[in-house]
Amino acid sequence: LTFSALFAAYFLIDVMDRLEWFARHGATGIEAIRFYAARAPLLASRAVPMAILVATSLCVSLLAAEGELLGMRCCGIPAPRALLPLFLLSTLVAPLYFAFNNTVLPRTNALADELKRTEIKARTLSLQERAGVWHRSGNTVVQAARFDPEQGVARDVTLYWLGEDGLPVARHDAESLHHIGRGNWRLVEPSRIEVANGVARRVAPHPYAVLGESIEAEVDTMHMSVAEIAREADETEQAGFDATMLRVDFHAKLAEPLSCIVLPAAVIFFAATGPPFPGPAQTLLVSGIIGVVYILFTGAAASLGHGGRTPPARGGWAPIALFGLVALGFARRMWRRL
Repeated sequence: LTFSALFAAYFLIDVMDRLEWFARHGATGIEAIRFYAARAPLLASRAVPMAILVATSLCVSLLAAEGELLGMRCCGIPAPRALLPLFLLSTLVAPLYFAFNNTVLPRTNALADELKRTEIKARTLSLQERAGVWHRSGNTVVQAARFDPEQGVARDVTLYWLGEDGLPVARHDAESLHHIGRGNWRLVEPSRIEVANGVARRVAPHPYAVLGESIEAEVDTMHMSVAEIAREADETEQAGFDATMLRVDFHAKLAEPLSCIVLPAAVIFFAATGPPFPGPAQTLLVSGIIGVVYILFTGAAASLGHGGRTPPARGGWAPIALFGLVALGFARRMWRRL
């Protein structure tokens, strides 16, 4: 029930946020329905950890409000043992949540973005956008049929390297160009032609290009599984490029399923301390604070990691480590009261 309520809230907020976008691009009802059919798994994934946290708080609050925790304690049953089924259920959800995020979500995210690009936005492209995108960065000129800065992807790409006289000395063609951070890009299916002494010849292509940070684009890993991110990071580092952003996202995706265990555990250990046991208002307030702080701290840690101000592992695992310490603190406090 909690998941359904939170999923509906996420869904309605997302729809309200995109109404103007749908209207601007003239999307039909069928196109909007198809888009949200592909986007629904992403919204469900965002709702799962918070749903488990709120559901745990509600269950514990009901037990405390009806005096059942106190009654079981009087019968010699410790509150932690009474609340153990809640902890086991959240633990069982974690691997399922990881499998869902690692297999289903990348495919549905890619499908949603493809529908957005080929159906909803296609008919409203300006003449300039239809003609393609041109950008010069230093001695490199980039031509792309499509460029999406939010995803960090350019499609149907041609790169020209200019000599001192301003004429091209090399050309790279690629199916697509993917931003890997710090102004570095990875080319998909590249080919290269070099010009020397007035003669053009085909040579082995370079899989990466340095375009600088004059092109503002995100590093998007929503279409990639954990294994694909790790492989991308390894190949990037082997090529001599910085893979910090990819490493941060890799650790964040590994750590995220543990939120289904750590956050409910903190609430359970807080509510199981007694008698007197915390009231429903206190438990719900603590769970709300935990949920909001976790969301904010996750974003802050990822931003610090992407900016290179903290190691990638710390940027991905810091939120889970912090709330793991909070749960241990509540557990120690509970143990002293037993």
